[in-house]
Amino acid sequence: MEVRDFDAIRISLASPEQIREWSYGEVTKPETINYRTLRPERDGLFCERIFGPTKDWECACGKYKRVRYKGIVCDKCGVEVAPSRVRRERMGHIELASPVSHIWYVKGVPSRLGLLLNISPRHLERVLYFAQYIVTEVSEDARSRAIQRHEKELQMRITRMENEVQEQIDVIQEQAQAQLVEIDQEEQEQIAELDARINQLSSATISQAQTLQLWIQRNLGKKAGEAQSLDWVEEPVIAAGETVTADHETLVNDYVQERLNSLQAESDQEKADIQEILQAKREHVHQELDAVLERLRQDLDSRRERLQANMESDLEELKGLQERQLLTESRYRELADRWGNVFKAGMGAEAVRDIVAKIDLDKLAKELRREIRTTRSKQRRKKAAKRLRVVENFRKSGNRPEWMILTALPVIPPELRPMVQLDGGRFATSDLNDLYRRVINRNNRLRRLLELGAPDVIVRNEKRMLQEAVDSLIDNGRRGRAVSRSGKRKLKSLSDMLKGKQGRFRRNLLGKRVDYSGRSVIVIGPTLKLHQCGLPKKMALELFKPFVMRRLVEYNYAHNIKSAKRMVDRQQSEVWDVLEEICKERPVLLNRAPTLHRLGIQAFEVTLVEGSAIQLHPLTCAAFNADFDGDQMAVHVPLSKQAVEEARQLMLSSQNLLKPSSGEPIVGPSKDMVMGVYYLTVEEDEDKPDEELPLFSSMEEAEYVHSLGGLRLREPIRVVFSSKLDAEPVTELELSERVLSALQEYGIHSVGDLMDAYSQGEYKMIQAIPGFGRAAMDEVREALRKRKLLGASWPQDRLVRTTVGRIIFNRALPQELWFVNELLDKKGVNDVVDLCYKHLGREVTAVTVDNIKDLGFEYATRSGITIAVSDIEVPESKNEIIERASAEVAEAERQYRRGLITEEELYEKTVELWTRATDEVTDAVRKKLSPVEGLGAMAGSGATKGGVNTVRQLAGMRGLMADPNGRIIPLPIRSNFREGLTALEYFLSTHGARKGLADTALRTADAGYLTRRLVDVAQDVIITEEDCGTNAGIWISEEDSKVMGESFLERVATRVLAADVTDPETGEVLLEKGVMLDEAALSTLARHGVTRAYVRSPLSCEARFGLCKQCYGEDLARGGLVRLGEAVGIIAAQSIGEPGTQLTLRTFHTGGVAGSDDITQGLPRVEELFEVRNPKG
Repeated sequence: MEVRDFDAIRISLASPEQIREWSYGEVTKPETINYRTLRPERDGLFCERIFGPTKDWECACGKYKRVRYKGIVCDKCGVEVAPSRVRRERMGHIELASPVSHIWYVKGVPSRLGLLLNISPRHLERVLYFAQYIVTEVSEDARSRAIQRHEKELQMRITRMENEVQEQIDVIQEQAQAQLVEIDQEEQEQIAELDARINQLSSATISQAQTLQLWIQRNLGKKAGEAQSLDWVEEPVIAAGETVTADHETLVNDYVQERLNSLQAESDQEKADIQEILQAKREHVHQELDAVLERLRQDLDSRRERLQANMESDLEELKGLQERQLLTESRYRELADRWGNVFKAGMGAEAVRDIVAKIDLDKLAKELRREIRTTRSKQRRKKAAKRLRVVENFRKSGNRPEWMILTALPVIPPELRPMVQLDGGRFATSDLNDLYRRVINRNNRLRRLLELGAPDVIVRNEKRMLQEAVDSLIDNGRRGRAVSRSGKRKLKSLSDMLKGKQGRFRRNLLGKRVDYSGRSVIVIGPTLKLHQCGLPKKMALELFKPFVMRRLVEYNYAHNIKSAKRMVDRQQSEVWDVLEEICKERPVLLNRAPTLHRLGIQAFEVTLVEGSAIQLHPLTCAAFNADFDGDQMAVHVPLSKQAVEEARQLMLSSQNLLKPSSGEPIVGPSKDMVMGVYYLTVEEDEDKPDEELPLFSSMEEAEYVHSLGGLRLREPIRVVFSSKLDAEPVTELELSERVLSALQEYGIHSVGDLMDAYSQGEYKMIQAIPGFGRAAMDEVREALRKRKLLGASWPQDRLVRTTVGRIIFNRALPQELWFVNELLDKKGVNDVVDLCYKHLGREVTAVTVDNIKDLGFEYATRSGITIAVSDIEVPESKNEIIERASAEVAEAERQYRRGLITEEELYEKTVELWTRATDEVTDAVRKKLSPVEGLGAMAGSGATKGGVNTVRQLAGMRGLMADPNGRIIPLPIRSNFREGLTALEYFLSTHGARKGLADTALRTADAGYLTRRLVDVAQDVIITEEDCGTNAGIWISEEDSKVMGESFLERVATRVLAADVTDPETGEVLLEKGVMLDEAALSTLARHGVTRAYVRSPLSCEARFGLCKQCYGEDLARGGLVRLGEAVGIIAAQSIGEPGTQLTLRTFHTGGVAGSDDITQGLPRVEELFEVRNPKG
């Protein structure tokens, strides 16, 4: 199969197997060619063994030469004998030492890989570039085993802890018991000691008493020689000289008894004290024991809880481990130490590939569908829908998601990334070779490190570098810094070869250079008709060469094609006759870049001209946006019959008189043509009363007198108006018998008479003609519309005040538009063209604009309008106006210094005062200008771009300037160009000029890009059916239209009614549903004062694909209901994009109060509206 035999092309993912299948061998070395032999290096990027021989039918070593060895693989050098063109087709591959992700699917928006894995692009990037780990596998068996092991361990640790505490308790209890025993011993010892002491005292007491009793018994009845006493009794028992009696013995017994009792009591008291103290000691021991035990128990509980919590969190961690979980390096180490056998985690594309390979797309699609159905959250539903779209695309295309990760990298054929030797012996090479070389170097280094078993850190770094090398090969600069050669230009990667204006698709596949085309500079062709262009003879001969040669053979000027070619090359006289004949048969297409809308390419009939420049009709300049300052245009020849037919019927310039965007004429005269018409229709002595004016019986007479020199062109005259309609009987109009007889009875016999009556107004006509009512009036109006007379500017009085110039101008118009009797500037001329198109159609308009063009050029030439420095007169009142404004500004500044107004108010006041002053100077300049001569005529006619503003800068004052940010500088330029600017003023002026140039360069690109995006979204909106049958539509009303700054009639024009329109007063149905609102229908609406209508709209169209004719309405470019198959989406996109270049990027307000901040307008605002962004600021 030949490469060019295909019906369709599909771009899809390539599997590693497919890449290896395409490949003719693996590229393992980064070398390209040997610098000495200049032959490709073996296994390098240009290897002949892989990609084929560099010389036709010759192997690398030269063993096999000639085509007879076709297909033989040389046993010496391994190169197959084949034509060298196979080096454009054969691919190689690089076996990657580690899988690498494809940057399109990672960094694209939205990230396909991220959506599929449900990972944010930021996190995915961290994984791919070795900054984070991702869990690739979790073993459920190992997890359940680990959980069981964990629970057992928990139980064991708790038991161990309880045993430890119990041992501590036992030890403490033993210690307490020992303390209690000690206390008991102490108690016994103290009581024994006490008892001994008391016994001792008791014994002493008894022995003393016994001694005393013995003495008493011995000395009973005797007188005591000296007092006898007991130690513990203060007084003596027997005083000295007292007689001893038995009572004394009793008394001693009493004393002893008392003494023993007191000793006993003391002993009991002391025993009780000892017991109390020691009891307290016992209790203290018990309390301490209880406290220690309590503390131990609490400690045990808290340790048990802590242990359980830790083990629980570990369990949670273990149970929470799942695929696609992201882990930092420290976290991964921690988990790997703990649960290394439960999960596997990895980094880089390898890890991602493992995960992606396991995805079951069918199952995932079902889950996502279920989620979309069941979830309440809008955000989640949106996310699921996005993911489902990616999954479905994979399922339908049969591609596998893991193919987004490359394990083999294709190497494109060497002829597509050539290397050529320059004059100086140096080599110029495609950037791709550098990028491939980086990949191969890094890949080889990584393979070597893996074989050596290098440390993980080094291997990981090398893998990341390989990933980055492949990224920059596929799309350089998409991520990180772009790889550049010697620090200058960034290298062109594979994506750069494909994308953008200079890429493969737009540059080589869609934008091929074509045969039968040429280009040349354009010059003006003032004598051409609208449908013609002047083509240089040499160019035409080259373009039509094959046709000319064939015709020469047919006419027997030449016997065969070869001799015909010789004739053409020698440019013999017969060739030109044949060429002229062929030029009549087929038009050519002229195109001027940039083609912003469909009128940028139009067809013309060829007129052969001398010279080398293409002549272009001046009226088509607006459509092409061409001027004659060195613009070039391209010429193309339509070849097939259908192409010629289409060019004639659809593309001929006389068929394209209206802008597709608005329906306004685009062939309106401009520049010198307008100047000529203005000169022709201006009146010299406007103040002269009618009675003093010369009177002429007919327009012909006035023209005759002018031609004899008896009357100036612009001198006011009175003339009797007449027209061909005066000779046309009224019976030729489509009127009913009743209306005709009413008109004839009133004295109206010709169409001219009827126009006289109609020009007085419909109301007067109804009143004046007996038996003439509203219905008859409608009938007359309809008849005049069919006769195409409703656009006529018929005079109310047959004796018309006019000028010969205006008579001459009207001769250029069809008589159905007569009599245009006013001063025509650019807008006036264009209004006449518009009127002509609306009432008389395309063909008449094409002729009319040509006539106006010829007239305009002729009288612009005749007028001899000139400009000299002396014409620029500075008005006397200028200085006074400026001084007055300066005084007011100074007053405002004084108020500011006093603190009466803020700085902002001062700025606004200053801008307002100077703007007013500038306007006053402009008025003064305007009053000085003569509307008839020189500058005044140029400015007033609209032939120049700026109008009076330009003259103001020459003769008045330049006024306020804006700085580069669009803010108005409150210091005006008081001088004008006639007087000259001061240095400061000159410096201030440069702001605006520079900004203008910068903006123009920028906005051209922006507008082109906006058009491109709009076309992309709107290209499938095509008119696909007659009527979608909907009853829906939109209301358009007068109030809404005022807000939009358009009239109600302008907005409803060209639409189809979705409901009947009734008279607001009578309720009578004026227009039925389904009527298209053309000129006649609009005039009906206007007459009856209708202010709202329900119309069909593309917004409410129910066509399955595209739009229907009824909802779209009129085709603005051609009139009438839009045709089936019209690409209205593209027309709409181009209609917004084409004027986009004229929109300023940023404009500023002058006048009133100037806003201090820069208001986003122009193109940026249009983009904001289309992208539904909130305005900035």
